[in-house]
Amino acid sequence: MQSVSRARVVFCVVLFALASPAAAWEGDVHYGLTKWLATKAGFKPEQAEQIALGNVGFDRSRITDAVLTTIQAACIGVDETAAGQVHDHHFASEITVRNAPTSREVKRGQVYKSKLLQTAPRIKDYQDPGDLRELGEYLHVFQDTWSHEGVPDVPYLCEPDLAWGHPIKRGGWSCHLADQTFYWHVQGGDVLQMAEETYKILVDRKPGSAEYWSNLKAEIDAFAKARSKWEKDAWFDRQGFADRSFLQETSLPDCMEQGRCPGQYPFERLINSWRQYVELSFRPQPGRDRPPAPPGAVALFRDFAAGMWRRATDEVTQRIEQGLAIVTLSRILRVNGTCPDVYAVLMPIMLGDGFAGGWGARMPREYCEFVARSALKEMSCADATELLRSSRPVRIGPDIGTISERVQGLGLPPYVLETVFDARSESSVGFVRFPHLPRDILMLTARGTTNPRITGVAWVPDQ
Repeated sequence: MQSVSRARVVFCVVLFALASPAAAWEGDVHYGLTKWLATKAGFKPEQAEQIALGNVGFDRSRITDAVLTTIQAACIGVDETAAGQVHDHHFASEITVRNAPTSREVKRGQVYKSKLLQTAPRIKDYQDPGDLRELGEYLHVFQDTWSHEGVPDVPYLCEPDLAWGHPIKRGGWSCHLADQTFYWHVQGGDVLQMAEETYKILVDRKPGSAEYWSNLKAEIDAFAKARSKWEKDAWFDRQGFADRSFLQETSLPDCMEQGRCPGQYPFERLINSWRQYVELSFRPQPGRDRPPAPPGAVALFRDFAAGMWRRATDEVTQRIEQGLAIVTLSRILRVNGTCPDVYAVLMPIMLGDGFAGGWGARMPREYCEFVARSALKEMSCADATELLRSSRPVRIGPDIGTISERVQGLGLPPYVLETVFDARSESSVGFVRFPHLPRDILMLTARGTTNPRITGVAWVPDQ
């Protein structure tokens, strides 16, 4: 890619290439289901716990953060080693980078490294947590070959030969749809097959006697159909999970049917996770040697995030260079041309009541399902606008009014900002995380070193 094009990437903010390589599926599969399957396969509870922690660890570690790694490797800079790590941990196709996305197709049940088909590691010592976690790590990549099956989707103007993202047939790079078991179970039984193949591996590595798979299928079916945190909570409760707090960090809605909703899902773990994340954000991160944004851009990003937290939507939107932001959002939504209507529909939700209420900080499910069904690479302005207008709000996290008192009472900041800078285009990118939305990142761009303005705004999955 020419340097001019790379400058345009940052300027136009279409570098939201961060698809969601790290966590499709999420903790309900990588931790909860994996732990349950391991116990049914004959592992002791403490052994099953280590396998599950090894599995979900790729998604919890900032070192393997797929969002920032992909941007660094394929959008702002060129880092084949980092892009290769994303392949090894999340998109284990036979062909890796640097190659065209069409040659890097992920196939279910096939884990490749260095063009060699990999098998699950043998456990030499069942008392060694390292051996158990290593098996869990393999299972993470193995399970992701279902959720990442297909040709990686690449955002507009990012380096195609290096970037990774959810395939279009799984909803595309900007959507959480690939994470949701209920959708894929209905579409073709992906979850049941993935669980059965996972179970075969665990049984083959088991130290004890295993349940017959036929005795587990009905429960797996119920697990896969569960569409919300409360429904998954009920399933894990039936299986004897005393601690179900890991569900708080998933992108599942609290409820699907509001009339039957028990209420807001607990969020205590979000507070604890936010404290840990804040502490980690002040530590140097290996491999994260990125040029910082100029002070003016940093101040702009901070004021923008603080305004959102205060619900000062009018103040926030006045900081946006609307023309460029419309272009950015149109590209992200795969609109053929520029579409002011999608900006008018989405921006008040993304930055206002939807964000504050814990339900609007992501691409609507109806839009993502349409992309997955049709596999469209482009759509008309009218079609995109209609999809967005017809979407139904579903709560994903707590209202900021509910969580802010707890956050402030602990002396924690209401947001964490990380920035990068591209000197060639004088463009800055800010990544903002908020405590009530652990699976989503707000990405902002600004151009210029003096009196900068926001040129692009979008939410993307943190997976």
